Amino acid sequence: MNDGSVIAFISAPGVGKSFLTKQMACKNMAPGFFEGEAGIFPQSVLDVLNSEMDTEERYVWITSRLKMMLERAHAIARLGIDCYVDGDVLLVESWLRAEIGTESPNFLQKWLADNVHLMAHKVIVLTATDEKIRENIQKRNRATEQTEFIQERAFRIGQACLDLAEKYPHAKVVDRTQLDFT
Repeated sequence: MNDGSVIAFISAPGVGKSFLTKQMACKNMAPGFFEGEAGIFPQSVLDVLNSEMDTEERYVWITSRLKMMLERAHAIARLGIDCYVDGDVLLVESWLRAEIGTESPNFLQKWLADNVHLMAHKVIVLTATDEKIRENIQKRNRATEQTEFIQERAFRIGQACLDLAEKYPHAKVVDRTQLDFT
């Protein structure tokens, strides 16, 4: 029996990773693992994620969830079933590259070293213009994403994802600028 593939979507926040993960999983009648939808993150986690402070806590909850999703996706792929994941080890690497603080890099570097084996077989880097991302963030009306700092951090993450697509041959870029994200 052939193994299936773990196919991951990574991007800046607001480009539609969760939405596309669900779409592809439904279209292909395959398992899909996603985060990012309203109501999934506890308020205490959102408060830390959307703060301007660089703290290790910002990444602890979300990386543990990502690890769990990737472990489950790989277990399913070993059964010969493709599955889709919102996020990947490369997304964590993009967070590390985009971070401007001094508190979280050690945590992120350790997490990457410990979990590199969970990298997806195929990674789709979703991109769009800054204007399109800003428009979508405003359209989905999440108050926590409305600060200029949060949006600028999202753009840095998006650029880091694009840079990683050049580094890893299993990563491909899809420009969603002309597409509806929702």
